[in-house]
Amino acid sequence: MSKMDALSLSYEDWVREMEALGEKRFRADQVCGWFYRRHVFEFQLMSDLSLELRNRLDGAFRVGLPKMLGMRASGRDGTKKFLFDFDGSSVESVAIWHPGRITACVSTQVGCPLGCPFCATGQSGFERNMTVGEMVGQFLAMEARLGEIKNLVFMGMGEPMLNYHNLIGAIRNLNHPKMRGLGIRHITVSTSGIIPGILNLAREGLGVRLAVSLHAPNDELRDQLVPINAQYPLKELKRALMEYQEITGDRITIEYSLFDQVNDSVPMARQLGEYLKGLSAFVNLIPGSCVGDQRFRPSPPFRVRAFGDLLTAMGYPVAMRQSKGSDVGGACGQLRRQVSPGIQEASPQGGQRGGEQAPKAPGPAGDSKPDRGPNKGGRRQASASKGEGGKASGGDSGGSRRGGHKKPAAGGRSAPEGNRPRGEGPGKRDRSGPGPAGRPRGPRGNGPRGKRPGGAGRNKGR
Repeated sequence: MSKMDALSLSYEDWVREMEALGEKRFRADQVCGWFYRRHVFEFQLMSDLSLELRNRLDGAFRVGLPKMLGMRASGRDGTKKFLFDFDGSSVESVAIWHPGRITACVSTQVGCPLGCPFCATGQSGFERNMTVGEMVGQFLAMEARLGEIKNLVFMGMGEPMLNYHNLIGAIRNLNHPKMRGLGIRHITVSTSGIIPGILNLAREGLGVRLAVSLHAPNDELRDQLVPINAQYPLKELKRALMEYQEITGDRITIEYSLFDQVNDSVPMARQLGEYLKGLSAFVNLIPGSCVGDQRFRPSPPFRVRAFGDLLTAMGYPVAMRQSKGSDVGGACGQLRRQVSPGIQEASPQGGQRGGEQAPKAPGPAGDSKPDRGPNKGGRRQASASKGEGGKASGGDSGGSRRGGHKKPAAGGRSAPEGNRPRGEGPGKRDRSGPGPAGRPRGPRGNGPRGKRPGGAGRNKGR
């Protein structure tokens, strides 16, 4: 009998499994705490479980954490691109630095079936959908290595809405308070315009943020850039977005990659503004990424500014972003499942520091200190951005803003960086990760406080 993937199970599944084993439901809390808070992925290391229970769990479940084949770090902006292996299928994920927080960009499919000509992922073909556990595993593997991740964008390889059931399962697992507890407004789903998925997401009532990769203001051009437009043309897409907003009341992020003399003219900006009338939309503009096709070159800055200026004049909040991670092939549309094995850390000047072995997939907490990325204070600058393979990034993955193109949204609230969750900023260091001297810390709020080594307590009177 094949073992079940532990990371694909929901919290409710874990409660049922524990009850089937004759255990109380709090055992589900403990196991989920080890996985999602302590980043311990071996049952034998879960010291608050009995040896008998650990052995039974070992016999029934496998933990489908990916093997890390390689990692490349940008010398310009702190972006880190990971190549993971899932039973022979390779997938890229990206960690994006912003001041005070990290955003994970997770893939939902191995490859992509949409075939957008400006996207390396789309040109690499489609292999299969990813499971719930594989999506969750990307997030946890990056967090175990880097420290607390505060935001999640489903904008990596693949079209999330074409793997809808597993997408929702991964969101629920990472959001559940007994599991990872990631805030629902810190999660963004990006789509190229799959109408059934958009409407299902609205009716799901989860509260995640939605980004739509548009890239063209008319059907003639969009049919060429985003071939799925032939199935879901712009008029029908707008109807679906209007219905989405009627149900959720949420603003939608419109992603628009700008390619030189392809979709970046001022008349096209006006067309886009006309198309968006009636929608509550925030527009992310980002120069397209080079993927080898000379037809698609990034728009020059003056064209990006002119495009954004017109949309701003038409009353839309606009962010003009810089594509980050391009020096390591981690920018929008560049994911292609090709990272050299091993660890390649970029120097601040952009050179590569090679020769290191790729570490094993994150195992017991305390194996190594989390790589928390660039520090504040000038030694290494903390900021990053990345979007999906083939879709311009939304939410927190779009890159840094250029000044003067941010317009307050309704109610006087400004909309920095598109989908930044309300009240987000630099936070306290996460203390749920590996503890000192290789000792894993317990899940937050779970379990008794351990005694000090040797039974020593604090000296009274201090």
